[in-house]
Amino acid sequence: MTFKHLLMASALLVPSTASAAVPGWVYRSVMVASDGTFLGTCTGAGDVRSFGNSSGPYGSKSSATSIYNPSPNARYGGTFSRLSAYHPGTAEAPYLLRADSPLGQMVANSGYRASASVAGQLRTASGVARVSVSSFLTGAVHPDELRAACD
Repeated sequence: MTFKHLLMASALLVPSTASAAVPGWVYRSVMVASDGTFLGTCTGAGDVRSFGNSSGPYGSKSSATSIYNPSPNARYGGTFSRLSAYHPGTAEAPYLLRADSPLGQMVANSGYRASASVAGQLRTASGVARVSVSSFLTGAVHPDELRAACD
């Protein structure tokens, strides 16, 4: 593990309004909520499974499985849900997982279903394999920057 990776991993623990740069490994990565729900892939605006697709189920402003749904009560995009990328006090923001990590590969599988087991693995996964997606956590990727990188 490099010094840079150690800094990234430790930065995930301190709340703030700062955000990290979008990691170089973001293309083909997988987003998953801290409850284990699949929230899309970073595979471009033309892919229906991509959160970069603003009309798809993972990138639409009206979808229940999108972090870009601005409704205040939206589970993954609203300001009131602890699972949201936009909740100011969350410690349970969605995660971006490397596509080549075992957890990323499992979640990206089309037969995947959310489970308590995956949620537990997310809490203990190495900072090298994941990064939080939040507009408020230090070391996290801001959702808007992430979307721009995945269009």
